[in-house]
Amino acid sequence: MNPQGKRVSIITLGCKVNQADSDMMAKKLANIGAYIVEPFEHADIYIINSCTVTSKADRETRYIVKKILKKQKDPFIVITGCYAQLRASELSTIPGVKIIIGNLEKQDIDQIILNYNQDKFFIKVSEIEKASSSFGNSASFPFFRTRYFLKIQEGCDYRCSYCTVPLARGPSRSLKIEEVINRIKKLSNAGVKEIVLVGIHLGQYGKDLDPPLNIISLLKAIESLSIDSRIRLSSIEPNELDDELINLIANSNRICHHLHIPLQSGSKKILKLMKRRYTPTYFFETISRIVQNIPDIAIGCDVMVGFPDETEEDFQQT
Repeated sequence: MNPQGKRVSIITLGCKVNQADSDMMAKKLANIGAYIVEPFEHADIYIINSCTVTSKADRETRYIVKKILKKQKDPFIVITGCYAQLRASELSTIPGVKIIIGNLEKQDIDQIILNYNQDKFFIKVSEIEKASSSFGNSASFPFFRTRYFLKIQEGCDYRCSYCTVPLARGPSRSLKIEEVINRIKKLSNAGVKEIVLVGIHLGQYGKDLDPPLNIISLLKAIESLSIDSRIRLSSIEPNELDDELINLIANSNRICHHLHIPLQSGSKKILKLMKRRYTPTYFFETISRIVQNIPDIAIGCDVMVGFPDETEEDFQQT
């Protein structure tokens, strides 16, 4: 199918990493002549970049397909993302879906659609565990925003007991620091006002590179740039917020004084069952150090309730 001149609507569910992936797919399709429209706007091709972090997220993907089918006869629907990565066979039974591809195949979205045989259903989901890279060749620029989600890290090596993300995203892997800097320069020159550094496990950035680096090394390199864009960090684990990183953010005029730090539970017992790598006391002390060093900091967090074996006392501790 030739997407040249076709209207393409990309509907993104879930995390900021998915948003970064959607921007990359939009850029690739625009480069071969597709016209990118707003999510849910009438289109010739719909791409659903799915999430599977909860059963509700799975239902949302199926609901969106039904919603498209109600308003349009015989639509062209592509499903990708984490739901497609983990349960492609489940999605393949939904009427109207023409293509199902995994997370690694997102990079080839332009060629997959170009080579699609309209008489056949197409499905391709690679083994994510063997992934060695998951980044496009160049920075893709936002179509509808002056705030850009720049993916610098992919995958996760942690194994929290409640989380399927490592199965859907594969092992931790990082974009080379030279490429990160190059993309930031391009985005800033293009007028992007805020660049959000995103990853599935951002605090693990650089540990797979040769030589190994860390998020602090990257931020110091960004600090030395002559750019107008401000930099924001996405979610980062509490056990990865050491004094050096806190002080770097505190003394920066470029890095936003904002952190998203997942808590999940205030119960030591539940955190252990979750296989989290900190205690409630450690979390509290980390937040206290951050606030002491960065008084104007804005902090967001995730909390999970109803975890198996959670009691009223555990809940109240949270």
